[in-house]
Amino acid sequence: MRAIVNQWDARVRRDVSRFVPLVEDTATRGSVLRDPAAEWEVASAEQRLGLRFPPSYRAFLLLSNGARASSLGAETVNNPEHGFLPVGQVRPVVDADPFLAELWTTPPELNDPARRRAPAEGRPVEVAYFKPLLDGLLIAQHPFAPFRDVLVPDSTRNEWELWAFHKEGASAYDSFVDLLREEIGQPDRRPKAELADGYVADVRAGQLHRLDDLAEIDDPRAGDLACEVLNDKTLDEFTRRSAASTLGRLADPRHRPCLRKAYAEATIGPSRLLILAAIDASGDPDAEAMLRAAAADDPDDQVRKWADRWLAGRCPRP
Repeated sequence: MRAIVNQWDARVRRDVSRFVPLVEDTATRGSVLRDPAAEWEVASAEQRLGLRFPPSYRAFLLLSNGARASSLGAETVNNPEHGFLPVGQVRPVVDADPFLAELWTTPPELNDPARRRAPAEGRPVEVAYFKPLLDGLLIAQHPFAPFRDVLVPDSTRNEWELWAFHKEGASAYDSFVDLLREEIGQPDRRPKAELADGYVADVRAGQLHRLDDLAEIDDPRAGDLACEVLNDKTLDEFTRRSAASTLGRLADPRHRPCLRKAYAEATIGPSRLLILAAIDASGDPDAEAMLRAAAADDPDDQVRKWADRWLAGRCPRP
C-alpha cells in the first residue's frame, strides 16, 4: 500500500498545470499526503461509527490521515477543500450530506436491485442502483460542487466500493485502493514538447485550445500566437478572451504592447476584465493606475466591482 500511495501522490501532483499553484500545505510538504493516523485514532473512529473500515482504506489512513487530494485530483488554489477527510471527520452519508442521500435514493428507477452492476478490479462502472448509498461513509466532499467520494459497503466481502460522485451520477470502483491504482494508470495527458510544431499548426487551423498546451510546455511561440488571436477582429469574443487568459498565465512583459492595444479597443466588459488581469500579471508599471480607472469609470458594473476587489486584495485574478 505504501508504494501505491506514494505513486498516487506523485501522479496527482504531476497532473496539475504549472500555472495553477497547489494549496499551501501541499506546496510546503511536497506531497498531498498528511501525517499518518495513529492506530487509536482509527479505532476510535471505528467505534464511533460502529464498524470496521475496509482494509485498503484503513491501511491508507495509517499512512496518511486523509489527503490534500481526492478523486478530483490534487487540491489547488483554484480548487481547494475537496481532499480525503481526516478520519475524525468521516461520517455516514445520511448525517453528513442528507441531500445527497435523498437525491439519489428517492427516485424508484434508481433503486431497483436489478440495476445493480458490480465494478471489476481496474474497471469502474457507472452506478445504476443507489440504495446502498444509505449505508455509505462520506470521505471527501467539495464545498461548492456535487463531487463526493463515498465508501459503500459490500455485504459479500471485507472491501467496500468507492463511489466517486460527479455532476451526472457516480462511478463505482472495486475498492478504495482500486481508485488509487486507476488514477496512477491513467495515460499522461500533459502536452509534450516534441509535439510543439503540431500544436502550432493546430492553432493556425483554429484549434485554439492548443495555445494553453504551448504555454504549458513554455514554447516561446505561445505568446506571439495568443497576441495574434487576441487582436484578430474576425474572431469571436469568447475565442479572443481565451487568448487573453493564456497571456495572463504567461505573465510576460513582452506582451504588454499587444495587451494594451487590445484593452484600448475592447468593447465588451468580460474581455476588458481578462485583458486587464493579463496586463497586471505582466508587471506593467501602469497596471495599478489602469485598475483604479476601471474601478471608477468602466461602463460595465462587473468590471468595476472586480477591479475594486482586486485592488483591495479580496479576489483572485480571473
